[in-house]
Amino acid sequence: MTSLFLSLPPILLITAALPLAWINHPVTDTETADTVTPAETSNSARGTSLYRIRSNGMNRWYRVHYPPNFDQQSATEVVVAYHGGGGNASEFMSTSGLNQASDQHGFVVVYPEGTGALGGWPFFTLETWNAGECCGWAADNNIDDVKFTRDMLQDLSNRMTIDTHALYATGHSNG
Repeated sequence: MTSLFLSLPPILLITAALPLAWINHPVTDTETADTVTPAETSNSARGTSLYRIRSNGMNRWYRVHYPPNFDQQSATEVVVAYHGGGGNASEFMSTSGLNQASDQHGFVVVYPEGTGALGGWPFFTLETWNAGECCGWAADNNIDDVKFTRDMLQDLSNRMTIDTHALYATGHSNG
């Protein structure tokens, strides 16, 4: 496998204001941590899925792009790609060029969804990450995004074999 970072395209993310229509508060139901949301699984023919887990009493989501040659049993490089503040995973997926690099070089890309007053199912709007003193709803509500990342990677490791010597993270702005 060639070095994936030598061929990654530059990332340009333009976030547009989205309609305000959904309030997402922490959920207290008893769903299991390994719930797949098939209704929102986007374009599985292209190798992209949306998963829902429980983390810190909240429903949280992440998208995964699997390359065409993906083998669930083989240890595979993983890149976790955090969207910028005010954006969402789907936007970052469509603008980052990481899926194309994944398809060419054989690594898996994970796009976690942030949180926000308007974030989460079904709109995934205006999401942010808790960066301590920044940014927006996630910081104001002391969301533990580090725990979410750990929970997400644990859930992913139940779905595939992660090459733990080739686990990377990247992001845009607040991500």
